[in-house]
Amino acid sequence: MMMLTRLLREHDKLRTIGADLAVLVSSGEPCDLDELVQKRCEMTRTVHQHLAYEERQVLRRLRDDPDPLTRRAVDDCVAGIEQLHIAYRAHVTMWTTRDIATRWPDFQKAVKTLIIGMRMKLDREERLLFPLVTGIGEPDSHWRPGTRNWAGDGIAIQAAIRRSSAVCDPAPLFLEMDSPTISRQMT
Repeated sequence: MMMLTRLLREHDKLRTIGADLAVLVSSGEPCDLDELVQKRCEMTRTVHQHLAYEERQVLRRLRDDPDPLTRRAVDDCVAGIEQLHIAYRAHVTMWTTRDIATRWPDFQKAVKTLIIGMRMKLDREERLLFPLVTGIGEPDSHWRPGTRNWAGDGIAIQAAIRRSSAVCDPAPLFLEMDSPTISRQMT
């Protein structure tokens, strides 16, 4: 029961962060981009910590269930997780802070679409997988070979978010430096 409580609490936290992000991007003009970067990183960190726990405690264990309906429910949920993860990685790659600032209405739509997708995934897991969690016992703290490194994925995505925010800060012009041997080509 402790595992189910944790999973539900994490889902609630993800919904809250999603709602906070939706509010942040709901204004007619671009929001504070530093605050947006922080919220995007918080979402990424929370999602990937949750996925790491869920993979280790729920998905890996239910994949071995003798009931084919249980395994199918797991496969369906995993496919949804993968699709959303691919979409989110593409979103982060596409939406640098410069692009966000210049194409704000498009970014707003993209964020809302991702939030809706996440909520649908959370609802589906709660409906299909969480009833099965009560039968798999207490949490297992051991990592197993073949377990996906969701935390590593999250760290990489957070780094991409932070790198994309640096695009807004102009790079120093090397032409202004004292050394005549260092120059920046102008294109």
